[in-house]
Amino acid sequence: MARERFAGKIGCWRVKNPIRPTVRGVSCYVSLQNPAAFVEIPAEVAVMPLPGATLLPNALLPLFIFEPRYRMMLAEALRTDRVFCVAQSLPGVEEVREDRDIEAVAGLGLVRACVGHPDGTSHLILQGMTRVRIHEFVRRKPYRVARVEALPSRLGEAAVEEELRLQLVAVCGRIRESGVRLPPVIERTLEAPIALDTLADLVAGSFVLDPVVRQRLLEETEVAARTRLLLAALRRGE
Repeated sequence: MARERFAGKIGCWRVKNPIRPTVRGVSCYVSLQNPAAFVEIPAEVAVMPLPGATLLPNALLPLFIFEPRYRMMLAEALRTDRVFCVAQSLPGVEEVREDRDIEAVAGLGLVRACVGHPDGTSHLILQGMTRVRIHEFVRRKPYRVARVEALPSRLGEAAVEEELRLQLVAVCGRIRESGVRLPPVIERTLEAPIALDTLADLVAGSFVLDPVVRQRLLEETEVAARTRLLLAALRRGE
């Protein structure tokens, strides 16, 4: 299997081959490098609540798994469909005790790479697949499992979205001119335009740090409204 060093800081490997889990549900495009790679979304998935963590579609999230319950969760995910949700805990909640401490909209991710260690811990890279709404938790121990529904992006008028895409490209250009190095995947999208919803999520995942704003971007399914929210956040930082 071809491998290359992941451009991060945790010593994981990125697998070049497409990962094609097979579980029942809704197909979801998850790989910019492998357009043919589709993953089906299960009706019930494990949920890992984390304070201040938001997994946007296509974003890459490095995680260190050390708690015994989440070691079990990861082992089950790797044995089956390689997916689980990351859900942000409500603002001010450091330790989730009840279901109501967890945001209702979460990010479903695919384990793209994982390195286990002799002590049972693991480093992994989770790639965002899609937004999901948590309808109910069907299990809480040893880790939470929820019934979820995928939240697809809602498209609007093509002319409006094209204008917003051009505005977003212009803001990215100004960020680059300020001396900030754009992630390679965003550089490529500026040269070869992609769908606005994908571009907005990639830019948000790279440059929006405020967890409250990131959660609002995750919850917004209308592409134009999401892009306007993103543009406002980026312009505040200029």
